[in-house]
Amino acid sequence: MDLKQTERIYTFYADDTNNTVISCPFCGFTRKVDVSGFQEKSKAFLATCKCGQKFNCLVEFRKCYRKQVHLAGEFIILKNNKKGIMLVKDISYGGISFENMSPHTLEKDELLELKFNLDDPLQSKIIHRVKVMTIDRQSVGTEFIDKKNIGSDLGFYLFA
Repeated sequence: MDLKQTERIYTFYADDTNNTVISCPFCGFTRKVDVSGFQEKSKAFLATCKCGQKFNCLVEFRKCYRKQVHLAGEFIILKNNKKGIMLVKDISYGGISFENMSPHTLEKDELLELKFNLDDPLQSKIIHRVKVMTIDRQSVGTEFIDKKNIGSDLGFYLFA
């Protein structure tokens, strides 16, 4: 489905059984929907409520909330200690996505150390080791190597 950029898209989150509750933004009517068929295709669709209103929906299958950010930082490729510049785009309990601003070519499964400051009142310094999971041109998706120890600064920041 082609969505117009000017139209609002409502995001709904799938649970562990690939179900979500769609709520009409116009009348509030809710309905439980099986969205397992959306994992392999485009996650966006046009919903029509019983009140007659139509609205764009997006199903999110991620297990962790992602906070959108715009934070400058650096990364170090652990196998050769080469440094690069990055722009952190989003953070979750599972990992960090960033834009690679350096000429370095990163590879899937590569281990990095990320360093950046949060935009919280304390400008908390964050240093974490991650594994590269996805690469799409300059965009890099990573996963924390030690997910159980993301630290209180980052934990509080995600829910601020």
